[in-house]
Amino acid sequence: MAYPAKNAYQDELIAKDYDRARFSTIRGKIEDRLEKRAIAKALQLIGRQELIADVACGTGRITDFLASLQSRVLGGDISLPMIMAARQRLTGSANVLGFAQFSAESCPFRDKTFDVVVSIRLFGHLPPRVRCNVLKEMKRISRRYVVASFADKYTVRAFFRRRIQKIPMWFQVSEKELLAELEDLGMAVRKTFPIVRYFSETKIYVIDSRD
Repeated sequence: MAYPAKNAYQDELIAKDYDRARFSTIRGKIEDRLEKRAIAKALQLIGRQELIADVACGTGRITDFLASLQSRVLGGDISLPMIMAARQRLTGSANVLGFAQFSAESCPFRDKTFDVVVSIRLFGHLPPRVRCNVLKEMKRISRRYVVASFADKYTVRAFFRRRIQKIPMWFQVSEKELLAELEDLGMAVRKTFPIVRYFSETKIYVIDSRD
């Protein structure tokens, strides 16, 4: 299924400028810090995880953070230019196992390969049907847990985004809708970590994928 983000990050210039454009401003630095703090809390909740998949890893911002927590991490992304930027960024990192190009809709790993799958800033790009397919894949390759961010439609920022967004390029979901989707997939939310409660649309979910 085609959707805007599937090809949006295939441009080498976009990949090279991605981190500067999003995380070099004061707002970007604050969002980066808050996201990482929420991810750390999520991983602390479920205990030490030896092997993590970062899907989709982009330029390796979260891959680098996960590796700093002393977990072994493999990054994957559909965009080769983003992967190349991540490789350049993390060359020599002992805990980064490497990077692979693949679509999150079809991960090239055996069942239960990873202790946990982490996915930050991916699901907002995915229309509902694709979102469900990707969750199903993450359940398949995870031994139990998925730690992922979703865009909550009932927040201040989500409201203003909808007011200016003319073409669906960012897909929000209510917690009720997400819980129903997860239940259909045999998954359940263990805990949520809002980035900024009521204002930021980003929430980090700890999802238990054990049947």
